[in-house]
Amino acid sequence: MKRTRWALTLGLLLATAAATQAKGRKADQALPDSAFASIEQGPQGQKIRRLPYRDSSGVVDPKRLRAALRMWKRVKWQDPTDAQPALALLTQAKQRLCQEGKMKCGKGRKKGKPKKAKV
Repeated sequence: MKRTRWALTLGLLLATAAATQAKGRKADQALPDSAFASIEQGPQGQKIRRLPYRDSSGVVDPKRLRAALRMWKRVKWQDPTDAQPALALLTQAKQRLCQEGKMKCGKGRKKGKPKKAKV
């Protein structure tokens, strides 16, 4: 009985995750080209839109922007020269949101070990 509940719970979670991912793809397809940091030409000449960071009205969306900055390193670019302009565009958008106070922008994590206090 417990295994059945566990299996049902797992199945429900997987179905929910798949539905959420499909919903996200559909939402991205509805966005205009201006909502993406880069648009490339695929091997068959199709349009490949990368890194959405604006909403459908053209306003920079902090959630999408954070996701685009995280995904930037993972993108397999058709033309590697498109990577740096896309990163510059995302970075400028982040700086604007930070200045306007619409996004939390810290200095990031400190690297290395913390210094010991002198006794």
